[in-house]
This record gives sequence, C-alpha cells and structure tokens, in this order.
Amino acid sequence: MELILKDVNLNDIAMPKNNCLVLTFLNSYNGKHYGSLSCNQVIKCCIENEALRNEEFAYYILDIYIKKLTKEEVEESLQYYKYGYNVDISKLGNQMLLTVSGNDICIDIICGDIILRTD
Repeated sequence: MELILKDVNLNDIAMPKNNCLVLTFLNSYNGKHYGSLSCNQVIKCCIENEALRNEEFAYYILDIYIKKLTKEEVEESLQYYKYGYNVDISKLGNQMLLTVSGNDICIDIICGDIILRTD
C-alpha cells in the first residue's frame, strides 16, 4: 500500500455525481482548506463511524493509503460485504482500494480512479 496523505482533518464527504465520492480535508494544524480527494467509478464504499451523534464533523485522519487491486481481490471484497449489485468483474478496468484511517472513522473505497488535489 502507498501512503498518499496523513495528519489531516476530514471535513466533508460529498457525492457530486453518480458513482463519485469527494472527500475534502482541512489542515490539522491551522484548520485551513488542505485539499480534496476524488474517487470515480466507485463500486464499494464502507464507512465505519464511531463518533457520537452530537459531535462536530472534522475527523482527525491519521493515514490515507491506496493500493491497486487484482480482479480476485475486488471479487473477494464485494462478496465479503454482499456488495456488487451484479457487477461484472471481467468488464472492470483497474480498481484501486482507498483506505482512510482516523481516530473515530474508517473508510474503505474501491474505485477505478483516484485524484488527489492539494492547495
């Protein structure tokens, strides 16, 4: 796995269009906008949130990793979570795993394209 980002605050998760997620980050030291990470062609998204309902958003994120997946790894992951919605794995191009790990939140996304933009 390749470390692409660390020590930021997750500020927002948006779905601007079908099969696309955009995660927006703040600088964890001064609270200013840091950048965003776009995930296109999303086929799986698993969010484990341990924060309480009344807590403010802006989760501290320790690490963000990406990994290129084999077709077998994609199929295994989709079967494990009962995902897939009849996705034909043979027609998928390269798929990436994005893992976001923080104190109160963990996000796993499988998608075809990841774009990181920083200020």
